[in-house]
Amino acid sequence: MALRTPHNRWTLATLGVWTIFCSLHGRFLKAHTQNDQGMESPNRAFQSAVTNYESGNFAQAEQILLPLLKRSPQAFDVNELMGLVLTGERKDAEALTYLRSAARTSPGSAPALLAYAACLARLGRMGEAEAQFRQAVALEPSAYDSNHDMGEFYVQAGKLASAIPYLEKAQLAQPSSYENGYDLALADIRTRKPRQAENALQNLVRYHDTAELHNLLGEAEENSGDYLSAVQEYEKAAHMDPSEANILDWGTELLLHHTFSPAVQVFIFGTEKYPGSLKMEIGLGLAYYGLASFQNAAAALMRACDLAPRDPTPYLILGETYSNSRVPVEGVVERLERLTAMDPTNARAFYYQALALWKAPQAVPGGAVLNKVESTLQKAVVLDPTFADARLQLGKLYTGENKIPEAIAAYNEAMRIDPNLADAHYRLAQLYRQSGRIAEAQNQMRVYQILHQEQLKEKDQERSKIQRFVYTIKRQGNDEPTAVR
Repeated sequence: MALRTPHNRWTLATLGVWTIFCSLHGRFLKAHTQNDQGMESPNRAFQSAVTNYESGNFAQAEQILLPLLKRSPQAFDVNELMGLVLTGERKDAEALTYLRSAARTSPGSAPALLAYAACLARLGRMGEAEAQFRQAVALEPSAYDSNHDMGEFYVQAGKLASAIPYLEKAQLAQPSSYENGYDLALADIRTRKPRQAENALQNLVRYHDTAELHNLLGEAEENSGDYLSAVQEYEKAAHMDPSEANILDWGTELLLHHTFSPAVQVFIFGTEKYPGSLKMEIGLGLAYYGLASFQNAAAALMRACDLAPRDPTPYLILGETYSNSRVPVEGVVERLERLTAMDPTNARAFYYQALALWKAPQAVPGGAVLNKVESTLQKAVVLDPTFADARLQLGKLYTGENKIPEAIAAYNEAMRIDPNLADAHYRLAQLYRQSGRIAEAQNQMRVYQILHQEQLKEKDQERSKIQRFVYTIKRQGNDEPTAVR
């Protein structure tokens, strides 16, 4: 499990390398000056290898080091540098031999242990790697590098709770560290410690006032329940860096808390700046939907469908939101028909298509449009026999066509699937009353009243719906279709 760190340049590929790199200069020279006063070329060769390593000329550095290893196969510095060079060439299996030799030659060198441990981890030998990281921490219990690398090892392993104490020690040792501080805050958020994350980020912003930190601070404050501060941080991040992601986070934060008018303005700005963005159009559609501006919502969501014609997500959101509109919008039916053609096994797609067809002016009793509505709803219940809402809509359709036995059967089937479907109980009670079945009507009405009162106590269902949509688009990659359930 890797943390979501867009900035992160500090991965297992570099753990332990920096401290070794900083200490390379001069060590080989001093050692060989003591052992071989008359020989300058090995020293110069080693320094040349260091220079090539610094410049990223790994192959050249490797060629320089090979003769030195033949001359001094146990030399700590040469083995250490050769291990780093091979790591740079992504030859971890070969690098391991040299890094192991360096670590064993100098078991008191924490940087050598860290580089060896990181190489073991990259090769998947996690148990051995953990032991070496722990040994390095034992040698330097308060040092930044040993604690940071131990913490990042646990981050990469998905053990965030284990990572946090080491990342905290590293941050104490080096309060200005961006990489460590960011990952510490993100680990706190992911382990549901938003207040600790806020503290870490507020301290870090003093050293690095970046959009990325303000964005993460917004997430921390949202998780701690401080909505107003969260919006301010997301807004600040979007102004500092108006990237698609930052604008999306600002807009979706407004959506989550039903501040729809400002959300519309944010998403209009986002769609103008990123005209090909699927998520911006979906966000704009949801913002208009929150304002009950169904025509504008449908227009934005239809644009989203056209931007990603093979992705079911915008079609399903269009169908869900348009189902609440009482005004027909041209083009919606065609988009939903496109979805059913693309995915003929999707019961919800047929359900939304039927509801959209039903809004057409031509949808009159006995007409071809209502016949298609009926067949489309029946297709939905065939594809998903547990689709209670589709049964409910069939009951409404049959009621409007005065097909009372069929309507009663549809409502009863809907309630069998979902006994808490209050609308089905209410409509069935009306049909029973019209049919003279007074006792049954009274019974259904009593059930309806109980369920209705429970619904009134529940949280706003539309709020929950919008939250579900928001989380869907935030998880979704533009190139990876995501189903909406």
